[in-house]
Amino acid sequence: MVDPMPTLHEPQLTEVSSVWREPSVQMARELAANKEVVLGKLRFYCEHGRPEDWEGKFAKQVLAHEEEVLSEIVGILTLAASLAVMLSPGVVIATLQRVLIEPALIFQSTFPSEVAWILADFYQRNKETPGTFWPDIMGERPHNFPGRNENPLGNVSRLLQLQR
Repeated sequence: MVDPMPTLHEPQLTEVSSVWREPSVQMARELAANKEVVLGKLRFYCEHGRPEDWEGKFAKQVLAHEEEVLSEIVGILTLAASLAVMLSPGVVIATLQRVLIEPALIFQSTFPSEVAWILADFYQRNKETPGTFWPDIMGERPHNFPGRNENPLGNVSRLLQLQR
């Protein structure tokens, strides 16, 4: 039996812009337009009543709960769609190997955040806990973060060399 050929993955060096904003807004519109059917199928009104029930005394609360449920559905659908475009492990590895050759790639504004976070989780300046100085990789510094950002290029190269 012949072993199959190994798959060669290409690195991904640019962040894919979020294509889910507009579809999620559209999903929210569609769900809102069909909320009676959607919430009816979920038996929402059996449990919470309708806004006009009880002479409308609880309309505000029922409407708020409707919005929460519909927002949650939109979030779940958007998350499912976005997970479908996550980088495969092979592409992540190929991208990390490319960063080993050219560490400055991490500073490109389009560099995939998925890969940057992997680097940030393992990044160390010296001997502190890995991930402590993640802002060096991510290029941002949260309020009250100790010290200032440093150029991580030498440490990223060293990190990737150690992981080989």
